[in-house]
Amino acid sequence: MVDKETMLINVGAQNDALIYNYILVNYTSAEVDEYQFLTTMGERLTNSVCTHLETKELLNNGISLHYYYNGNDSIFIGKIIISPSDCR
Repeated sequence: MVDKETMLINVGAQNDALIYNYILVNYTSAEVDEYQFLTTMGERLTNSVCTHLETKELLNNGISLHYYYNGNDSIFIGKIIISPSDCR
């Protein structure tokens, strides 16, 4: 568990991207306001990724970070992509 709401399912790599797949353990996809969730989480993730040395180093080397979210019903909610240009 990443936190009390989020479970990391797996991490993969494809081309110049790291892909993180998560499930929101306390919510079905229908219970999540996609726009609000992705906007809020996108801002938080971008701030976190751009201020942590390890993840910023990945971005500096041309690696994008892709975050995919599903509800606890395994239905896709949305994705957030942080690219190298997001931290400049």
